[in-house]
Amino acid sequence: MNSHKAKKLLNSAKASVYSGDGKEERAFTIRANIQMIITLQSSIKEAEEAILALFDDKPLSKEDEEAISDI
Repeated sequence: MNSHKAKKLLNSAKASVYSGDGKEERAFTIRANIQMIITLQSSIKEAEEAILALFDDKPLSKEDEEAISDI
């Protein structure tokens, strides 16, 4: 999920039909989930960079490059 999609989700939540009891709690949950997604994306990026750094010393085969790029 990118920031555009996250903002779109937030705007959709704000404009949703539901505006009764629990509105603020639902908004908090959505914001918390978006923050969790951002944190997880950052962690994934760091892990990918660490994995790729392990391969920096050795040339990758074409097959390995394709497998990594598909991830």
